Amino acid sequence: MSDKINKKIQAEHNTKSAVMQRFNALDADKGPIISKAERYARWTLPNILNTTKVRPDRTEHQHDFQSIGARAVNHLANKLAFALFHPGRPFFRLEATHEYMQKLSEKTGVGETELQAVFGKIERAGMRRFTKWRSRTSAIFALKSIIITGNSLLYFPDGGKAQAFNFRDFVIKRDLSGKPLEIITRDSKKIETLDEDIKLQVLSNPDRLRKPDEDADLFTKIVWNHETQKYHILQAVDDFPLSTVNGSYKNEELPWIPLTWDLQRGADYGVGLVEEYAGDFHALSSLTASIIVGATIAADIKFLVDPAGNTDYKMLNDSDNGSYIPGRKEDIHTFTTEKQNDWSFVDSMINQYERRIGLAFLIGSAVTREAERVTAEEIRFQAQELETGLGGQYSRLAEEFQVPMAYILLKDIDFSIQGKDIEPIIITGLESLSRNSDVEKMLLFLQDLANISNLPEPVLRRLQVDKIIAIFGTARSVDYQEFMKSEEQVQQEMEQERQQLLEMQQQGAPQEPAGPAPAQQQV
Repeated sequence: MSDKINKKIQAEHNTKSAVMQRFNALDADKGPIISKAERYARWTLPNILNTTKVRPDRTEHQHDFQSIGARAVNHLANKLAFALFHPGRPFFRLEATHEYMQKLSEKTGVGETELQAVFGKIERAGMRRFTKWRSRTSAIFALKSIIITGNSLLYFPDGGKAQAFNFRDFVIKRDLSGKPLEIITRDSKKIETLDEDIKLQVLSNPDRLRKPDEDADLFTKIVWNHETQKYHILQAVDDFPLSTVNGSYKNEELPWIPLTWDLQRGADYGVGLVEEYAGDFHALSSLTASIIVGATIAADIKFLVDPAGNTDYKMLNDSDNGSYIPGRKEDIHTFTTEKQNDWSFVDSMINQYERRIGLAFLIGSAVTREAERVTAEEIRFQAQELETGLGGQYSRLAEEFQVPMAYILLKDIDFSIQGKDIEPIIITGLESLSRNSDVEKMLLFLQDLANISNLPEPVLRRLQVDKIIAIFGTARSVDYQEFMKSEEQVQQEMEQERQQLLEMQQQGAPQEPAGPAPAQQQV
């Protein structure tokens, strides 16, 4: 069945120019979105949306008159990257159902605690793979892209460095729920590096004559198939299709991760944060430009000379410093622009817009201290600030970015998850930021129990301690019943201790060693 479907997909793909024409058609539909994104990038970081016709390192990008946009995007992107992928711990943990853990424990003869330790090693191995891929740099670029343009695409090749596509170099089609149905990417590849058969076809193309050291467009099509419930990969060089289907992936293990900032139902592309504050950026850009033009005019010094005056301005202009020149000071007047009050008003407006943009992009919100040891409470407060300040986008990124990333990492370290018995749980959200938060909850719960033990004996006799423990466990979100002994176990242990005490009393106290103690000898 799978081979039959692959042959059907390949037959459709083998049509010349099919992939390239599809890319061009979807790219034309994306034209208005690109036009908006170019304006947003010019206000912030123009290199995020560079041109595909000229190498970005050989052309100067058109920047805006102000730099607050660049600072805002860089600040927010790095802050999100730190919260999503903390360098000191995994961003996910493996969680299995209770029934599965029992079966696995019975099968291996290992307790659940030891199995959790094994899961911890797997999580750390996944994070080492994340670091080996040098994924953080690509993740920050992708975050900058979705903040500005609303869209980005990450790719994690086998054994290679993570890649972030420019918004110009990919197109996408989604269903109503936002699930990607079709993704086409465009790369540049040297013709001389292609296989011999496809290289001959590209070089002999009469519509586009090129040399072997020039570039060709490599298109990669990722299409969802409802019959196989998998993504199938197809490729073409220019308008020449490659002859084989390049593999298939499950939904959760697709190495291409399309990201959006805010995606509306039925839309193919998202909307970025810069677009939501486009009015403020436009006003700030215009006001800053007016200040620069005004400063240029003010720096241009001119002198007005009375044509009917007696002062010889040529002699004055050619004379040495400190010379005596006959004339009247009323004949010469310095021309200045009396616009200081107006510029002060413009400057106050600029400061107002900078504060508004800074507030939207969380500039100056020093939540996490610059220190080696930062408490979990501070990190939790930072995540809460992101969540409330960005309207829920932090949790959206955790679901759209971190969950697929966890599956890809686990597959790469040969721990592919099958079924629903075990799954990665993101632990950088508001409720559970890390394993440290679980430890902190446990410590607080134990402190509550210690406070009970310090109560006077008459008070303890009147309290139902079991109910108080249950209240504390619920308040601290601790499943205390997993490690608390039952009443039967407590009574049994007390009975054993009583029996041992009786046996010791019957046998008599142990004899002291002969001879006085050193202290007694001194006395």
